[in-house]
Amino acid sequence: MQNFSRLCRVFLPLFLLFPVFLWADPPVVEPTANTLTVESSANTAAAQAPVTLPETVVTAGRLDMPASQVPNSITVITAKDIERKQSATVNQALQNVPGMEVVQSGGPGQITYTYTRGSNDQDTLVLMDGIPLNDPIATARNYDYLDELSLGGVKQIEVVRGPQSVLYGSNAMAGVVNIVTQDGGGPTGGSVLFEGGSYGTVRESASASGGGCLGDYALSASYFDTAGFPAADKAFGNTYNNPDTDFSSLLKLGAQPVSNLREEVLVNYNQSRISLDDGAGSEAQPQPVMDDANYWGDQKQVLVGSKTRLSLGNWNQ
Repeated sequence: MQNFSRLCRVFLPLFLLFPVFLWADPPVVEPTANTLTVESSANTAAAQAPVTLPETVVTAGRLDMPASQVPNSITVITAKDIERKQSATVNQALQNVPGMEVVQSGGPGQITYTYTRGSNDQDTLVLMDGIPLNDPIATARNYDYLDELSLGGVKQIEVVRGPQSVLYGSNAMAGVVNIVTQDGGGPTGGSVLFEGGSYGTVRESASASGGGCLGDYALSASYFDTAGFPAADKAFGNTYNNPDTDFSSLLKLGAQPVSNLREEVLVNYNQSRISLDDGAGSEAQPQPVMDDANYWGDQKQVLVGSKTRLSLGNWNQ
């Protein structure tokens, strides 16, 4: 055990630069169902009493606070909500959120527009752990790929309605959607999912997490593929199916060298390829056949960010 402690002291500084994973004694498993165990030091045998922790959010004020104390209009979509609805993408999870309309222009993988309280699409800011996902070089700086963003590794989604520009800038004039990812830690474990359906649809996902004295990690990856169908009516010359292929991956590393300091690194990679309809029409305004089997849309996004949490008494940074 002394040799193990010496190794922790030697390799702990290196972990801040490189993700090193070593087997460690499994930590004590915390109780589930968001409860906190309080131990009594009475003269009798130690007693334990569960205390229910309040649901907390970070988006409304950039600090952890109970949802009951948030003055803004907010909706929290938890992991249990996602599992109950069998949602696979952020687009599906946001359906039926009060005050928000999510409109998709076609089948799987097609562009998705988000309208909060009747505002324009570019007035809703999309974040992942507080890091903006909106396109920084687009004219409107909006984010239209919610149906290509997997929910693998997502702990909850916080939706804040109303002006948030003071905290997040001009793209948050109508609201904010913050995708909060899972933290690592605990005994090493993982999960695997495979699904199949009509239109040649296949969905696969895998995740793993764990941690030790050097830090913790959470890793997830998902793959989706479908043969699709024409997004526009075949009667107007759209005869080709619109296949869609999406790949999403998420890696989160954490280290806590001292009790009041924690460092986190987040890496998110998304890639998609979808066939698009080149033309459409209507009974009133028919158009000539314009569909093209070689008309594709490709999207890639890489997000790398870090977060440092420092607590000094009542002061949090």
